[in-house]
Amino acid sequence: MSECSENPGQTARQTSTPQTAYQAYLIRLWPTQRSGIPNRRASLEQVMTRERREFGSLESLFDYLRSQVEVQITGLRPVSGSEAP
Repeated sequence: MSECSENPGQTARQTSTPQTAYQAYLIRLWPTQRSGIPNRRASLEQVMTRERREFGSLESLFDYLRSQVEVQITGLRPVSGSEAP
């Protein structure tokens, strides 16, 4: 296990930051076409839980990630309709 650079001798699992504050995602992107116009689809997998979501555009992926950051910062759930599918 690696040591934290901020606090030598302390392992990464022993930090004071709650584990729920850390989020890691695997993002997959692939090209598609919508009405003949090039587009990108995406999937997002939460590494810890393996929960996977799919998005029809990069914009919807970014909107979802923004909402997750807001939840983390404020502790409030997104307003209905602001969550990505």
